[in-house]
Amino acid sequence: MFSLTFYLLTGSLCSFVALGVYTFIVRSRFMAHKNRTAILEGAIDTSSHGLAFFDKKGQIIMTNREAPRFIPSLAEGPERMETIQEFFIYMFDHSVEGDAGVQNAIGRSPSDERFLGGFREILHLEDGRYVLSQAQKSSTGTVVTLIDITSRKKREDELIRLSRANQDLVAAVESSANGIVISDPKLPENPIAFVNDSLCRTIGIPRREIVGNEWKFLLDALDEHHDSAPVLKALAQGKTIGVEIHQNTGEKIHWYNFRISPVRNIRGELDLFIGVLTDITELRMRENEFFQSQKLEALGQLAGGIAHDFNNVLSIIDGYTRLTAGQIDKTHPSQNNLERVQKAVERGASLTRQLLTFGRRKIVLEAVLDLTAILKDQEVMLLPLLNGKTRLDFQISSTPLFVESAADEVGQIVMNLVINARDSMKEGGKITVVCTECPRGSLPSIIPATDQQKTFARLSVIDTGSGMDTATVKKIFDPFFTTKDVGKGTGLGLSVVHGMVKNMGGFIDVVSTPGEGTTMSVYLPLTDKQPTAARKIVTFESGTIRFEGYTVLITEDEPDLLLILGNILEKIGLKVLRARDGNEALAIQNGHEGRIDLLITDVVMPGIDGVKLAELFLSLRPETKVIFMSGYPATGQLAPVELPEGAFFMAKPISYENLLLMLKGLLGEGDGEALSQAEDSARHWH
Repeated sequence: MFSLTFYLLTGSLCSFVALGVYTFIVRSRFMAHKNRTAILEGAIDTSSHGLAFFDKKGQIIMTNREAPRFIPSLAEGPERMETIQEFFIYMFDHSVEGDAGVQNAIGRSPSDERFLGGFREILHLEDGRYVLSQAQKSSTGTVVTLIDITSRKKREDELIRLSRANQDLVAAVESSANGIVISDPKLPENPIAFVNDSLCRTIGIPRREIVGNEWKFLLDALDEHHDSAPVLKALAQGKTIGVEIHQNTGEKIHWYNFRISPVRNIRGELDLFIGVLTDITELRMRENEFFQSQKLEALGQLAGGIAHDFNNVLSIIDGYTRLTAGQIDKTHPSQNNLERVQKAVERGASLTRQLLTFGRRKIVLEAVLDLTAILKDQEVMLLPLLNGKTRLDFQISSTPLFVESAADEVGQIVMNLVINARDSMKEGGKITVVCTECPRGSLPSIIPATDQQKTFARLSVIDTGSGMDTATVKKIFDPFFTTKDVGKGTGLGLSVVHGMVKNMGGFIDVVSTPGEGTTMSVYLPLTDKQPTAARKIVTFESGTIRFEGYTVLITEDEPDLLLILGNILEKIGLKVLRARDGNEALAIQNGHEGRIDLLITDVVMPGIDGVKLAELFLSLRPETKVIFMSGYPATGQLAPVELPEGAFFMAKPISYENLLLMLKGLLGEGDGEALSQAEDSARHWH
């Protein structure tokens, strides 16, 4: 009994233990599975991506905590979105543009083999985010992964933008007219890493031979005579430097501004050097033209400043010479000396006119002239200037070429050019003077585009002399510049030519080769106006002209000139009243009982000037004729006082022959021809 009970008890216990063990095993396995599920769910929730799980039928099973960040309705539970089709419909509806891949997935059965097979699309949501949506099928269902790639997409877009910007920048640098060079100071010797096409063209060296070289190679290629030490020192110190490069190609001189600057990164470390080479040739040429103009202006002002006193002195010398010549016998040997003095006075007066012309002051009456006719007359005058070793050949157009100028200006231009050509041929040679019409389309580049449509006459003086280099050609029109030996030239001849040609609206082109000769071409604009008819010159013996019964009042602040002019006029029968200034002239006329037929007055005087004196004088004596005289030009910037329109004017030093002609026209009765010539004389320095 006991044994049976024990046996039963023992069997029950064993069964209970076995059941317990089984239960324990089952429970342990269940707990382990539950723990694994919890671990798996925890891992899914820790993901930074949105995850959604669907079964084989496309029904949603679960989502992680990030999924509602992409689909807000999932925050209320998976049941808010039961099928995978609803998921894609939501994504499609909330995209900026409906994605074709998403639309293609909507409506297909999950059992369809094509459904979501390797689905992968980037969606641009309405809130601005970019989402990478991936769906992967398995034997148990489908997993959809949502990844926010907004920041990555923006970085990619920025990289694309920068890439395009870099491409645009490189294209801009390559097409730049300025030369650009970049070097890398982070490498030994700071080698050149990049040069654009413009710089390669400037120095005439291909890119492959420049890149990798040092800066000194590039600087020497630009200008081998330029001191590169300051640039290399600035590069070594990481400083900005700007230098001017002068490049002589043999055909043309170029000027460049080369500015090299360091480029630093955000940490302030030296990263690159960039150099910009700018062609400033045109700027330098304009500056040189401006400085040349300033020199001309300065000399013109200087000439005007000394002209009055200088011409007064010449008038006094000429006047006393004439008085002395009239006091001695015409056969006396001293007459020859006095004539030489008068010629020296004429040379001095010519020098003053040249200086004023050089200062671009119009001092002669312009007319419409036939250039070819004037040049043909000049041939006879030029031959005596040449030695026996120099031949002169004139090649003048048979067709008239009309220009607006003065005959003496054209003559002076040709004479100076021929003399300059003669002096360049010490051993003799040939000078050719050519004058032809230069039609449109064949004008040189020195003539501005605004004048290229005009028709010009081209006057060229060609010599077979020593020629000039480029540096000399640039200076030949500078005041007082000369290549002649000391005492052999003043350096004003070509300067005077330059001033005259400019006054006439023309241009000068110089082509010269050392050892081969020079061609100087003057381009003068042609005119359609009719040529000015030449006036017949009235000739007479000055000793036979008398002006008995006429009274003249001379007002001149230079005592010697006042005395001389008065004596000369008294010798031809005029009654002369003398005044040293305007106030004295008014007082004299106030005390004079009879007529005063003529007032000859200096323009510039202390107190009342000549123009004001004439105005007051004519208000009192309207019948009086007035002649102005001055050592200054009558018009232009150097004229100290503006003369009345149509006024009669005599330039100092006074030409007494012209003065007699003017008196004959003003005081002579019915002498219309003399009066016309008097009017021409009145405009002599206008």
